[in-house]
Amino acid sequence: MKCEPAKAAVQVAAAEVPIMFPAADSGRPNTKGFPMNLPEIETDGPNFTTVRVGNVLVWFSYTTAIGFQVDGKPRVVRDNRWGPTTGKHLNKIDDGDKKSRVSGEEFQRRWDAELSLLSK
Repeated sequence: MKCEPAKAAVQVAAAEVPIMFPAADSGRPNTKGFPMNLPEIETDGPNFTTVRVGNVLVWFSYTTAIGFQVDGKPRVVRDNRWGPTTGKHLNKIDDGDKKSRVSGEEFQRRWDAELSLLSK
């Protein structure tokens, strides 16, 4: 099913804002619905942003994802392949625990694995 968020009807609930995506063929809101939390975006410093969608937390340095956490599981943080500013951002995420950082390839593999679990 193809969804077009721009046509979503928003319903306000107590702790979250579910979005009712339209049915693909009708252009009207899908009465069965597809609840989804809207993203929460925080600027944590210059060029350092945190985005939370439901139980998924992603940290960005500039526009690059450098860390994530899903459902309170351990954080996954990339190793620094950029420079000192991104290094400062990484240190804010993992308190400078450089030994636990993973390569870009491993970061992507773990991200894909978590997303596949969320989509089930």
